[in-house]
Amino acid sequence: MNHKEHDMIKNNFLKIGLIISICLFPILTYAIKCPTNFNQINVGNTPEQVEKQCGKADKQETKEVKPKAPQEWNYFVNKSFATSNATAQQSTIKVQVVFDADGKVINISVNGLGTGSTTLCGSEIKNGMTEDAIKSACGDPTFINKQQAGEGKPATKVLEWTYNTRPPVKLIFENGEFKEKQ
Repeated sequence: MNHKEHDMIKNNFLKIGLIISICLFPILTYAIKCPTNFNQINVGNTPEQVEKQCGKADKQETKEVKPKAPQEWNYFVNKSFATSNATAQQSTIKVQVVFDADGKVINISVNGLGTGSTTLCGSEIKNGMTEDAIKSACGDPTFINKQQAGEGKPATKVLEWTYNTRPPVKLIFENGEFKEKQ
């Protein structure tokens, strides 16, 4: 191989390397821009580092989020039934709603019989609904059984910083580390 061919091969390798670098560069240097300026912050930064780059947030909220676990809500719905001698009989019907760890209904039982939906609470409840939707339809449950999976695990400390920009931006921290921008 002569010197000219060697240089041509070397140049081709350099071009291929440059193309690969250009393609990977945005992925390797992914950073998030501050809501108030063009400074960059990274996932994993501390609140102090983010405040230094972005400035003080207009609103700060701290909450503790307990680990999610499946649970079962039980309701006892009062119903009147006509008897054979035309008198009204009061009775209760047990409605049991089971949620997965994400808070979605995975099972509904009425007096022990599984069903995909029911209107016993007044409006329809069905599989796939959220805890909030069930509370809206049925009210607070008589009692709640929770799986022990979340017990003993520490709650996650969530810090939300809101910047009143247009549109407003939230920066979310979990256990002292920046996690996401909303």
